[in-house]
Amino acid sequence: MQRHALSFAQQTAQVFVQAQQKYRHLNAFISLMQEKDLVAAFETSRIENHDSLKSNDLQGSLIAVKDNIVTVNLPTTCASRGLETFRSPYEATVVSLLRGKGAIIVGKTNLDEFGMG
Repeated sequence: MQRHALSFAQQTAQVFVQAQQKYRHLNAFISLMQEKDLVAAFETSRIENHDSLKSNDLQGSLIAVKDNIVTVNLPTTCASRGLETFRSPYEATVVSLLRGKGAIIVGKTNLDEFGMG
């Protein structure tokens, strides 16, 4: 039987997914990027920033943001069932800045509904 070598992106995505499954009971995340999307984000980030002269201090870093910060690739619910299907047409400035530095937004973390409390 021949084993195929996994890329760094694939290995990282697998470890991330395994950790999330193991700690699901903590209810820390409201939404998470799918494994295949995470691998694609790694590859895209690597390609886009490979020849760049600008500093990418966060290159390939996995970042989670609170669920009241809008992103285009993950739902923003503010931990409210009333917003379960909301998809933002734009990203928050902080998300754009993080992505511009090479970070990968992997999920949205839990909070009190609408961040009140």
